[in-house]
Amino acid sequence: MGSFILTPILAFFGVFGYAMYTADPEAISIGSISASQWVEYNGYNSKTLSVMLQSQLMAVESVVKTKRGLKYTSEDKVRDKAVEVMADSLQIGKPIKAIQTTLGMIPLQVGGSVVENGKSIYLYLTAYASNGAVYKVKCSIPENDNIETLMKDGVLALLEQVDPFVVADYWFQTEKKGGDFTNTRRTIRDGLIKANKNDVSWYYDLLGQVFQAEGHYEQAILNYQQALAVNPNLHRPHVHWAQTFIKLGKLKDAEHQLDVAKSLNPTDSDIYQIQGAVYQLEGEPIKAMNAYAEALKVNPLDADSYRDWALVLQARGRIDDAVEAMRRAIYIDPKNKSFQNTLNDILTREDQSFKDLAENVKQNEAPKPDSTAKK
Repeated sequence: MGSFILTPILAFFGVFGYAMYTADPEAISIGSISASQWVEYNGYNSKTLSVMLQSQLMAVESVVKTKRGLKYTSEDKVRDKAVEVMADSLQIGKPIKAIQTTLGMIPLQVGGSVVENGKSIYLYLTAYASNGAVYKVKCSIPENDNIETLMKDGVLALLEQVDPFVVADYWFQTEKKGGDFTNTRRTIRDGLIKANKNDVSWYYDLLGQVFQAEGHYEQAILNYQQALAVNPNLHRPHVHWAQTFIKLGKLKDAEHQLDVAKSLNPTDSDIYQIQGAVYQLEGEPIKAMNAYAEALKVNPLDADSYRDWALVLQARGRIDDAVEAMRRAIYIDPKNKSFQNTLNDILTREDQSFKDLAENVKQNEAPKPDSTAKK
């Protein structure tokens, strides 16, 4: 009798324990996005819309590069897959989700709808945070526009409420190629007005990066100093300050800023990568290679350090090693077109070197005219 009573109790705690284990402490859970009849008739049912919203969230996350970290991220796909596998055999997927929801283990749950109204299509989102906060989003596009655009606008509008600094960094990463920082400045300005104390220094640091990208180096430095005045323990302003000194040709000052950054956070691979760049400018390729090696020791997935290391190896004639380093960079970040271009350039130069060598050999082996021949 006791075993019959004990078994369901153990089963409950087993499921409960798995729910605890699989709950992602930073996950945004995308639920159902319902579709009106007109929207569904045009090929967008509820599941499709949910996947599209999830995809846009992940796309935004892939652009953001801030070292501050994200307050919320998309759900862990590995965990979801594990739940699916268990659900197939034990039919416990729904109980796990119910336990996580009931106990507030899912920090942010998002649901909504897509409907047409006149000549526009509207996206309505409601997000419920585990701390009791509720966020609402309403955005629209013309009926002939792309639904992907609507989903992207919805994700950014939601994130502007729940984690606005991430949106500011997203716009900075997106706009720096074109040099027009309209959205970046807007989100930084709004962030400085509304931000909690912990984020103020990050906004000043980001504004410094905007000025640096525009070539206004003195203003950039002023903002890095402002960031450090708010939070003296933040190491990233020192890293960016070093980059500004490099632009100004003040390499020793750059080294000093990197040393300070390293003392505050020795686990940031960017410090060693930038240090390698300084050594290269100082004509110290061996020191540069050691710096890149240190960056990769701290972060084996630092694709930029592999790229910079490859360029030093190429300059020293170690073409095979340079190619291998670039292949690793591409493996880590396959979407970075500049990495493939760098690899192609290394291979092209190697081919040209072989052609030049072959031409020299051919010229040396060519028969010389006989000076004793009768004319």
